[in-house]
Amino acid sequence: MTVVTHYDTLKITRDAPPEVIQAVYKALAQKYHPDKNLNNPEAVRMMQMVITSYKTLSDDARRKEHDDWVNKQLPPPPKRALTPQEKAAEEKAATYAEAAAKWNSWAVSTGLEAKAARDKATQAATKAATCPPSEKQKWAALAQQTENDAVEAEKKAAAAAVSAKQSTDEAAKHAVASKDGAVVTLYDTLKILRDAPPEVIAAAARAMGQKFPNDPAVSKAIEHLSDAQKKAAHDAWIREKDPVAGGPRKSTAQEIEARTRAEKASNEAKAKAAMKDGPAWKTWAEKAQKEAEQERARAKIAAQKAADARQRAETAFRELQSSSAAAERDEAMWTSSTNMATD
Repeated sequence: MTVVTHYDTLKITRDAPPEVIQAVYKALAQKYHPDKNLNNPEAVRMMQMVITSYKTLSDDARRKEHDDWVNKQLPPPPKRALTPQEKAAEEKAATYAEAAAKWNSWAVSTGLEAKAARDKATQAATKAATCPPSEKQKWAALAQQTENDAVEAEKKAAAAAVSAKQSTDEAAKHAVASKDGAVVTLYDTLKILRDAPPEVIAAAARAMGQKFPNDPAVSKAIEHLSDAQKKAAHDAWIREKDPVAGGPRKSTAQEIEARTRAEKASNEAKAKAAMKDGPAWKTWAEKAQKEAEQERARAKIAAQKAADARQRAETAFRELQSSSAAAERDEAMWTSSTNMATD
């Protein structure tokens, strides 16, 4: 059973925070705004759906009511315990994430200290250059001392920044790939759906980046989903790990609505054609049937576009793999030739 929710309209997950909801709404409102879509009834319809979804999800009471309705329509998600490998990875990720947060905090404080030391050194150097000759020796000595202090502070801040980056990278490397029976993806980290358009990805990245500036998982998600090749590689990984994602594509809300309108129009036409005013209703039925076929054709085109996009992503991923393999071969050849030269 397919249930289309307000979350599907905005292309966000059900646990999306208010910051993401607002950012995505603004991005989609700009995309479908009437001023940018003159004589486009589809854009008008989408704008109305986006506004309705935002009003529902931005109000705590209405959002809870919607969530309760969704829970009644959808079966509970599969549950399973983490494997020993996943548990170990989760513990490592948590350890590195904690270390990254501490290093980031220290990097900020040492950076401020370095800036203050540099300002003090600059003031002392200016004073030494403009003071009377009788005070020149004193100010020159102070300028040299403050300069040394500033250099040491800047080295300390740089070291803290390097340690913070290393811990952040390690935390991202050991992130748990799956939990409770479902594959956890970079889309989940940004609180968006896997078929989110570029506007939604960019908006969610800004919102989550501001909300969690020191979170290594968020940084990794922003980096990979903002790069076409890395995003294609991640999508290929999802299809490999998640049978559902690798299977038939889920129909969008627009496709479902188009098919529903088509079937409804076709059924009404057939029913009315069977009534006593047969000829008149038959003509109307033929017209409605054509409209239904057009709706089906539009849904088919949308499905083909999605299939083409998936094919392009897979091609990009294969090219990325091929370039990586070529680089490894080149490195092996260079190492071999170097060894021969040494011998």
